[in-house]
Amino acid sequence: SMPHESGRAEGESSRAAAGFSATNLPRNWTSEELACYSQLFEDFREISVSEGADASGLRQFEFLSKSGLPQCALNEIWQVANPDLKPRLGLEEFQSCCRLVGHCQAMLSQQNEDSRRVRRGGGALRSDLRDQHLRDPSPVLPKFGDFPVRSAVATDLASA
Repeated sequence: SMPHESGRAEGESSRAAAGFSATNLPRNWTSEELACYSQLFEDFREISVSEGADASGLRQFEFLSKSGLPQCALNEIWQVANPDLKPRLGLEEFQSCCRLVGHCQAMLSQQNEDSRRVRRGGGALRSDLRDQHLRDPSPVLPKFGDFPVRSAVATDLASA
């Protein structure tokens, strides 16, 4: 265990130097992932831009809940995708959450040990997500209830 150094904001380089390579967020985004997640993130940021970090972090978590995943699985996703425990996710963390939601949704549809693990949450799921799924694009893009991917909400608000 090492003290938190003040350079934690540099994130990846200091973590990697400290041997925490497992928490490095992925760089291998597919064009489909980037198109989907960056659009969601933009829509999302426009809606929550007037709120403080804690409030919009809460909104982000509420948004992830629209995935229909159990709360215990969402908690693990948030932990793995947000290794620095930021109150509000940046684009990289948000994208990582979305990728992991896609993996969990695919696992949940299997009706096997994978789906039971998603429903149980906890350390087994967390290490699976961190060690296997974070680095691979999910087999399906995540679905978030009725949240519109190309939403008119932000422009409606602006013109109101």
